[in-house]
Amino acid sequence: MITLITERDAQRQLGLHDFADRLDDYARAADAIAATDLDLVRRRPDIDGMAGAVVLGNILGDALLVALRRLAPVHHSAGLFDPAPQAEPHG
Repeated sequence: MITLITERDAQRQLGLHDFADRLDDYARAADAIAATDLDLVRRRPDIDGMAGAVVLGNILGDALLVALRRLAPVHHSAGLFDPAPQAEPHG
């Protein structure tokens, strides 16, 4: 498994300093995900339900996050890279 430091160092070696410099942004997103995960676990009625939620949440949650991470740029880039020419305002 790649460690956080190894990943950051690899980004810097590849000249991706801007990615490495945004680590705090990624950490905040991961923290919000962890809070949501733990809230879902906490709501289970018993310890068996909690354990199951942790195991399945990690397995299915990882796949869900990968899918959402692939979809999110599509959503955000639509406004940034709109191929339709913008009409010039008349006035």
